Amino acid sequence: KLQKVKGAVSNAYDLTIVQGNQTISDFKTPVTLTFKINEEMVENPENVKIYYFNEDNEMWELVGGTYQENGFVTTATNHFSIFAVFESAEEFIAGEKPEAIKEGAGEKLPNTATFSYNFLLIGVFLIVIGTILFLRRTRKAK
Repeated sequence: KLQKVKGAVSNAYDLTIVQGNQTISDFKTPVTLTFKINEEMVENPENVKIYYFNEDNEMWELVGGTYQENGFVTTATNHFSIFAVFESAEEFIAGEKPEAIKEGAGEKLPNTATFSYNFLLIGVFLIVIGTILFLRRTRKAK
């Protein structure tokens, strides 16, 4: 669940499946998505549709959807991404990024371990081994 997106009548969700080290985002068989909407924000239920955020062009793109009387919208999709429900395209098509993907949030963090840290560990290890060997040798000499 992401932070609220301007103009959305539902929460925004970043849907991802990770299996081991592999991210699965495309499907051969469509998957059904159902979102709860805030019915108080809706003027015309016929205009309520599910969109996904296309990160390449930074725009919300229509997936589709059918409004149900109980305050839910359902559609089928063949991929996972960031999804939200909007009532009409004119309000958001310019593309307000969801907060979770602004300024690189949600991206994989870089590997920040440095050689200095590794050398420090090796140095401590060598000092401990050296001390053990020195103590064993001095005990044998007595």
